[in-house]
Amino acid sequence: MQKQSWNAKNILNGKSKIEIWILINIRAAFASQKQAIRGSAIAPAASLASLSPVATCGAPTILAAVTNKTSNTNFGGIMGKYLEKAKEIRAIVEPHHNCAQSVLMAFSDDLNLDSKTAYQLGSCFGSGMKCGSTCGAISGALMAMGLLGLDSPEITQKFFRDFKQNHCGFIDCKDLLAENAKTGTSKKTHCDALVFEAVEYIEKLLEDK
Repeated sequence: MQKQSWNAKNILNGKSKIEIWILINIRAAFASQKQAIRGSAIAPAASLASLSPVATCGAPTILAAVTNKTSNTNFGGIMGKYLEKAKEIRAIVEPHHNCAQSVLMAFSDDLNLDSKTAYQLGSCFGSGMKCGSTCGAISGALMAMGLLGLDSPEITQKFFRDFKQNHCGFIDCKDLLAENAKTGTSKKTHCDALVFEAVEYIEKLLEDK
């Protein structure tokens, strides 16, 4: 029997885009662990990533969307309450709820904000303020954070830094959609994942408050 050569090209052969992304990030995680143990410089998984049609940036969104899962970290009683509400909202077909509306309305019950008012507040922030600008999930998150008293410059700036780090440095709807289009993931799945990511982020802030 001929011995199989386990090089990167053989590993990736026949894999789906999501499987390829998972392999890339598993390899990167092992490299990171080795670096921490040895204290030596280890190159990132660029050589493997270069063989893949999937860009590594934005991948957390892709993975969360495809598996319909988000972080399984337990943040106590708060964790999951608002996320479940966001999932219910995103499952509504008519009327359509844009990303900003979905994030804000996930928290509206605890903000003395009726659903109709929350829906109207977020109506002009979908599709990047209807012009491909700042992602609606970001706008909705900022509105919710303000109403929840999570409005310090440090919190806001860190939110932007973390979002950019997760998404190739992008915050504009048109750029995020362009990156997502390269993966073949549907727009609905992509936007759902951004909404869930923003809601989970706020849940964690509330737990830490």
